[in-house]
Amino acid sequence: MAVGQYLGLIVVGTILSLASFWLVVTSVDPTQTTSGGFFLFHAGLFLSLVGVLFISGNFLRARFSRQLDYIRISAAMRQAVFLSALVIGWRMLHERGLATWYNLLLLIAVLTALEFFFISRHKPLTTYERQNQSTQ
Repeated sequence: MAVGQYLGLIVVGTILSLASFWLVVTSVDPTQTTSGGFFLFHAGLFLSLVGVLFISGNFLRARFSRQLDYIRISAAMRQAVFLSALVIGWRMLHERGLATWYNLLLLIAVLTALEFFFISRHKPLTTYERQNQSTQ
């Protein structure tokens, strides 16, 4: 799949998730809903945040960085998911009355450790691989 097609699908998915999130916000009464309504709210918010953060992060990386497409896209997606998980995790802690500064620091520490794990997994390209990519 070409990068343009992939980004186009992400944009369409983001628009659909924003529309579904708006539908949940406008039609579900939080005082009378079950756990299904809260799940739809958080799922719609998570997918909307991932899409918006991925699109903006990928745009900024493409504009100001000279990375290969797959590296730029994977880093933007990973960081969008982690930041969205931070927002949703904080929101869920707040709903349960567990939102304290040390819980937020613990959540940030876990997500930072995950980010460092994914960064360290990235194997640097050898000279042969770099030369081979530039000819393709």
